[in-house]
Amino acid sequence: MQAVVTALCSLRGSAACLSIFNDDAISIPAHTTIRNWLHVVGYYLLNRPIEKRKDWVYILDFTVDFGDGKLLLILGVPLEALEKNEKFMPTHADCEVLHIEHCTSSNGNMVHAALKDIVLKTGVPHHIVSDGGSDIQKAIRLFIEDHSEIIPVYDVTHKSAIFLKSYLKNDTTWESFTKACGECKRSSCQTPVAFLAPPKPAE
Repeated sequence: MQAVVTALCSLRGSAACLSIFNDDAISIPAHTTIRNWLHVVGYYLLNRPIEKRKDWVYILDFTVDFGDGKLLLILGVPLEALEKNEKFMPTHADCEVLHIEHCTSSNGNMVHAALKDIVLKTGVPHHIVSDGGSDIQKAIRLFIEDHSEIIPVYDVTHKSAIFLKSYLKNDTTWESFTKACGECKRSSCQTPVAFLAPPKPAE
């Protein structure tokens, strides 16, 4: 499991790495077994008590991969952890999953309800970072009506991606590149090389 969490190996890659050191005296766990171990750890992390503090930074987003299912994900990063790094670049170890919710559609009221639930566990956050989506922005506006001290922040990575897309929208080379990236992601999904797929371009 440490190969996945620490070394960032894929599930199948982790099983393959273990086989290198196998002397036939022990059984090598299948990638599905490693995944189940991760699920157990993840379940514990999702259900353990959250520390109340005044410097939480919420990071909100909807993840959409395939089909009509979506996940509302709210991460928390303490400002203290960010300030330790001069570039303010959090690692996975700095982040904590505060909320995860499956839904088939997104709307501001649903996100607002999730925020009201989470704030009872964490205390009022210092910042809220989002990608500027209309549903999340509505929720943040409603939330800030009750907590005016919160500072909303537009995710700079997403903002840069939107700017780049606008700048290159008429460039045929860029268009063919993004099309190839999309085809690569679709064709590699659920294969041993899925971890090499490019990220989904910003909409």
